[in-house]
This record gives sequence, C-alpha cells and structure tokens, in this order.
Amino acid sequence: MTMRIIPARLALVAAVVAVALVALQPPAADAASGKSVSFSKSWTFKAAPDRVCVVFTVSGKITYTAVSGPRGVVEWRNQRLTNPTLVASVHSYDRGSCTGRSTLTRLSMTQLWSGWSCSFNPSVSASLPWGLSFGGWPSCGNRNRARHGTSYGASSVYEQFNSGSPTGFGSYTGFPPSIPCYGVFVTATIYQHNVSDSFSSGAREVCLPAA
Repeated sequence: MTMRIIPARLALVAAVVAVALVALQPPAADAASGKSVSFSKSWTFKAAPDRVCVVFTVSGKITYTAVSGPRGVVEWRNQRLTNPTLVASVHSYDRGSCTGRSTLTRLSMTQLWSGWSCSFNPSVSASLPWGLSFGGWPSCGNRNRARHGTSYGASSVYEQFNSGSPTGFGSYTGFPPSIPCYGVFVTATIYQHNVSDSFSSGAREVCLPAA
C-alpha cells in the first residue's frame, strides 16, 4: 500500500512545482524585426520661357523596426530617413519635349518631408544641416515638415547628398493593413542669367510595411 501512495504524491508535488515554475517565467517578448524601404521619386519641371526642363529625383531609404505585439498590433519604431539625396538634371526644352543636356546659371532646391495624408501628422525630428519648419504642404495647408535646402552656381547636374540619418519620425502604432506612409515634395527656383522661375511639386508617397 505504502509503495503505491508515495509515487502518486511525488507526481502531484512535481506537477505543482512545474506549474509554479511556468508561472514565474517572464512573458514572451514582442517580436521585433529591423527593416528598410528604398525609394526613388521623380518630378519634371518644364520651364518653357527658359527653354529648359529640370528633372528632380529624391532617393534614399527609411530604416525602422517593426515590433509585433498581441492581437495583431504592430509598432513602428526608430524610423529614420537615411541618405536622402536630391538630384536635379537639366535638359533642353523643345516644343514640349525634354531633349539633350542643358545648363542653368543658378539653382536653389529643397526637399520637404511629413506624413503622406493630411490627417497623419507625425512627430518629426531633424539634425543639422536639416531643420524643422511649419508651412505649406500640397493639398493640406500648413503643417510640420522636415526640410533641407541648398543653392548652387552654374551646372547641368546638381546633387544634394545627405549622408547618415538626418531626420526621424516618431513611433507609430496600428493594425495592418493600417501602416505609416510618409510624403516628400520638392521646391526649387531656377535661374537663367537675370531670369528666374519657381517650381513646387506634388507630394510622393513612401509606405513602411509591417512584414
């Protein structure tokens, strides 16, 4: 009789200890994944009076960490605009078409970043030479923007290169397919001798998938 009771009691004690150990375990950490999205967005400015076309291209990538939580929620952290580059290529303008290479006397150009939709106003940070400003956004009125502008002399190709991660966006939490999408647009003033012309583009979209 005794030999049959002791194993049963030992088994019960072992089960209780096992449950207690499980209860003491810390909860599983949320799954985090480092990601990046590369982008290249272009606009063409046809300045007929100056007989030039200027093609503006913004490229680079946004790096971020997607953290998956309970019930499908995802948090986008450490969102950084990395190596954002703005290039302007100058071409001749002939009867509505952009043809061979041409030059400008001077050029000033700026790239500006914020949330893509008018209802999405993320917190934005910037480090020099970038800055923050409150001003116009295509179809949205005034809002906070990260911006960087540069000016140049005579040339046919202009490149505004920004090494590192000069701009960041605050964390975003949502349930996919709701994901954060950021927007960029370009403003510029071109000069041909004593004549100037200004350009302000529409916004282009860069979205950050969770997976």
